[in-house]
Amino acid sequence: MTRSGRLAEARDGDSVVSVTRFKLARPYKTALFPKVAGELDGVASRLARAEHAKLAKRETVTLAGRRARAYTIDRGGREERIAFVLAGRREYQLFCRYARGSRAEAACSSLFSSFRLA
Repeated sequence: MTRSGRLAEARDGDSVVSVTRFKLARPYKTALFPKVAGELDGVASRLARAEHAKLAKRETVTLAGRRARAYTIDRGGREERIAFVLAGRREYQLFCRYARGSRAEAACSSLFSSFRLA
């Protein structure tokens, strides 16, 4: 487990589970969610294309009691899950990369279900 300023990360070989915190230029308000969701959808699509992968799933989920956008990128046997949680002037990016059926996939599910804001 690695922790530094704005990043907490666990690695096992090629598998990664992490949370990164970013500061937003302006405070986030829940009324902005539809606009922000559209912007994040575009970011996720471009990321998948850049990785020559498929954006397999995009959805609105509840993380830490807040609406969040989550994405699954299929890299052919490996997956990446990314979620964005916005709160005030903070953005939290939850990220996982794992082989399907691995221990890291279970760790990713645990991260998404147990994530809380401090």
